[in-house]
Amino acid sequence: MLSLGFAIWLWLHLKVKAERQMRLKLQQQVAERTQELKEKHDALQASNQDLLLLQQIGREITGSLQLGQVLSRCHQMLSQLIDVHAMVIGLHRPLTNEIEFVFWLEDSQTASSFAIAANDGKAPASLCFCRAEEIIVNQHSDFATYFDELPQPLCGEAMESVVYLPLMLNQKVVGVFSVQSPRAFAYSLSQLNLLRTLSSYIAIAVVNADTYTRLQQTQQQLMIQEKMASLGALVAGVAHEINTPLGICATATSHLQAEYDVIQQAFTDKSLQQSQFQRFLSHLGDGLKILAVNTERSAALIQSFKKVSVDQSADAPRQIELASYLQDVMLSLQPQLRPLNCQFQLVCPADIHWYTDAGALAQILTNLVMNSVKHAFAEQSAPAISLQVQQQGRQLLFDYADNGCGMDEQNLALIFEPFFTTKRAAGGTGLGAHIVFNLVTARFKGQIQVQSTPGQGLHYRISLPLDAC
Repeated sequence: MLSLGFAIWLWLHLKVKAERQMRLKLQQQVAERTQELKEKHDALQASNQDLLLLQQIGREITGSLQLGQVLSRCHQMLSQLIDVHAMVIGLHRPLTNEIEFVFWLEDSQTASSFAIAANDGKAPASLCFCRAEEIIVNQHSDFATYFDELPQPLCGEAMESVVYLPLMLNQKVVGVFSVQSPRAFAYSLSQLNLLRTLSSYIAIAVVNADTYTRLQQTQQQLMIQEKMASLGALVAGVAHEINTPLGICATATSHLQAEYDVIQQAFTDKSLQQSQFQRFLSHLGDGLKILAVNTERSAALIQSFKKVSVDQSADAPRQIELASYLQDVMLSLQPQLRPLNCQFQLVCPADIHWYTDAGALAQILTNLVMNSVKHAFAEQSAPAISLQVQQQGRQLLFDYADNGCGMDEQNLALIFEPFFTTKRAAGGTGLGAHIVFNLVTARFKGQIQVQSTPGQGLHYRISLPLDAC
């Protein structure tokens, strides 16, 4: 009995011990699985946060057309995810076959833009661009995989971890994107995948912003050229206009010289008669009147040209008598109006004195008139332009109208768009009305409206604040 009882006790003891060990093992497995699940959950959550931040970066950088803002914001947000000690953007310039580094930010310092040859075989950026392949270096010595000699840094200090990715757009390499760190093995596989995804956003954002910037520069250059062309036409017109009174003066002077020579000879020969001398005095009086009228006419043309040309080439405000100044501007434009026999009517109070950018005002009126001359009067037998000015409180209202061919609703909606013209084949640039709009709204902080129907001419209504300048 005793041995049976001992056997039962031993069996129970071993059973309890085995169950305890099993429980401990199960608890350990549960703990391990719980930790594994927690780690997977944390990794998934971190990955989700990275994805959300990546989406946010994509939205923000592709939603702006200001290149500097795009790249600075991209660097700021990317720094929340990885080590971005240096961030580099290079864009290919096909005309020069160079890679221009439009953004190089290292250790919070921005480098000035510079370029290297796209086929420079010693630079990682060129190799990345030419091969359309990634360059991934975990420590500086790894560059030996790509180059016979370790490359020197194009800017700043040498980095340990360097990643260059080609920027692809429509299956074409348009530039390179790089992040760099002074730490070795700074970028994990998941971070590299994130950079690959981000490079697609960056390619779109950078190319769009760069194109927009270059378009603005081109537009500004064209506007300057348009302004210079306007001045050139003004010079040519005034020169042609002055040629007529100067020619009359030359003819009158020659005639008077001939009359004088006759009288001088008669006086020398003592054959001068009173009737002959009286006739000479009459011719002399007529000649002097002709000279006075035509020299005054030339002087007025030169004076109006000086005012308008100097004003259009300078931006400094000055005091003007508005009615008199508008008359000077229109006098300088007479050579453009006269061949069309175009009548111009100006209605402006004589007591308006205005401290303003006279050149910008002259350019507005010049462009409006030249647009009418070039586009409005092809089928008009009696072309006419009117400008009425009135003061309402602290606003000056300019009503400009012509009786030309007018515009339909579709074209009228585009009239202030840059490069829009209905006379492209005739050499129109499409910048005249756009320049007027910019001057009115940006320079004078004013407003401009236009109305028209086909066959009824154009009517501009412009409101300019008296204290804009």
